[in-house]
Amino acid sequence: NCVIATGGGVVLNPENIKALRSRGWIVLLTARPEVIVDRLKDEATRPLLQQADDKIKAIRELLDAREKYYRNCDLFIDTSDLSVSQVAEEIIRQLGIPVADK
Repeated sequence: NCVIATGGGVVLNPENIKALRSRGWIVLLTARPEVIVDRLKDEATRPLLQQADDKIKAIRELLDAREKYYRNCDLFIDTSDLSVSQVAEEIIRQLGIPVADK
């Protein structure tokens, strides 16, 4: 088992969805636009955010434009108010994956 972390644009190509789905579940991790902007504030490799005057508006427009593609995902998890551990637990819970006792 493994996790493949892709960029949000991977779902724009139906062949990508087909390939990913053939290997497992597609889980969309999202967050409120203001949270995304805050998380990426030190990222210099995000051209969209570097060029945008209103970064929150730019993220909101991007999420809106991709919404129909994101619907192809198996799970949707809003990570806005969750820690990394909580996100992992939520994925496990929603997928119904049995967890061995520690």
